[in-house]
Amino acid sequence: MARPAAKRSVNPSRWPAEVPPLRPLAPSQPLAVPLPPTESTSSPRSKPAGTAVSRGQPLADAAPEMSPLPLAPLDGRVGAAGPCTLLDGRESIAIELIPDAPSPASTPPPQSVDEAPRISPGDLPPWIDRLRQAGVWADRSGSPSLLAQLNQALRRPIDTILCSTLDADRAARVNGVVAATSADAVVAGFQTLALATGARTMIVALDAAAPAAWSYPIRREAGRAKAQLVELSNDYPQTDPSLMLFQILRRRLRPGKLPTEQGVLLLDAAAAAAVGRAARGEPMLNCPLAVYDHVRLLTHYFEAPLGTRVAEVLRAIAVEAPDRVLRGGDLLRDLLIPPVAVAGGSEQVIHLTALPAPVNPDPCIRCGWCVQACPTHVHPAAFLEAGQRHDREMADAYGLASCIECGVCAHICPSRLPLLGAIRELKRMRRTGS
Repeated sequence: MARPAAKRSVNPSRWPAEVPPLRPLAPSQPLAVPLPPTESTSSPRSKPAGTAVSRGQPLADAAPEMSPLPLAPLDGRVGAAGPCTLLDGRESIAIELIPDAPSPASTPPPQSVDEAPRISPGDLPPWIDRLRQAGVWADRSGSPSLLAQLNQALRRPIDTILCSTLDADRAARVNGVVAATSADAVVAGFQTLALATGARTMIVALDAAAPAAWSYPIRREAGRAKAQLVELSNDYPQTDPSLMLFQILRRRLRPGKLPTEQGVLLLDAAAAAAVGRAARGEPMLNCPLAVYDHVRLLTHYFEAPLGTRVAEVLRAIAVEAPDRVLRGGDLLRDLLIPPVAVAGGSEQVIHLTALPAPVNPDPCIRCGWCVQACPTHVHPAAFLEAGQRHDREMADAYGLASCIECGVCAHICPSRLPLLGAIRELKRMRRTGS
């Protein structure tokens, strides 16, 4: 594939004067259309291998509870169902789709969802079913599981819909692009959820540094919907749900818990746009992607069919996987992913960094930088000691449950200690009881 023209890339050192478009990505290889990770042990009842499907048609006759129905992003034939890796490194299930002759990814989605039901305040169940039938899902660091939040909203009253247009990485402003180019769909999405849940308050979180070209469209549409606009200084990891809820609403959310526990349904601009399109009959067949190449200092924005592998994205920007380390989501979270990882409702940012030199950590110098930099005010160095001792009680005493795994401590440590790795191992020990 030919190298893309330089004008299609964006220098990430500042806000571009114009909002970059999402370039359509047309994969040449089979897709692996993923489902969100769930605790369910059941698999989707995929259609028989070789079944011909048109764009927007289901790839399965049924999906596990709390999962959307997987849909075909392109015309093709159904392949096998099997494991896949998402862009946050988690494992899930995907159904293979072998595309027919190349089909432009920019073709408007088919109106394959039934006519939208009338929205009655608080009448949530039909909308959960509608979103599942439209293949809509989001489950990422800044936008917790949408379907899980909606199902919890059936049991807990929701008073606020909070839509974040902020991006954790300034070099990869995927939500900023979506909010600027699809503001009508974003606002339609959180309006729909407000009516369906009975929430009386709608809030849109904006990056205070965003120039007018980026912020005006969402300001205009949100103003028409009478949503509150809140400007935030977007310092990493501000997009984390626990920090977002406290900063805007002064509500305390335990890390790892759903915002709906505090009466808030939180979603990002990309998730809201998917809901808004589903409300007008368009299924979720594509997802926005931002790819930041740290070697070339270039950001690329794509609209990719669900199930597109990272290797296809690399091919589109003429990068060889062995020449880069691949990470999904926020860079400092250090979520390593393979070239076979697939795009879906998980993380929507890919970082391509240079191959690292071997690191030999130095002894801890007791500088306290990790404690000072921690956004949740825990003691990362103590977690490393607890991990070395396999002492879960010590880790709990220092506040392991409050850690959001943002990676700031490991990034700032002058001794290059593996703080984030120790924290993840302690949390694994807690989950498994080992």
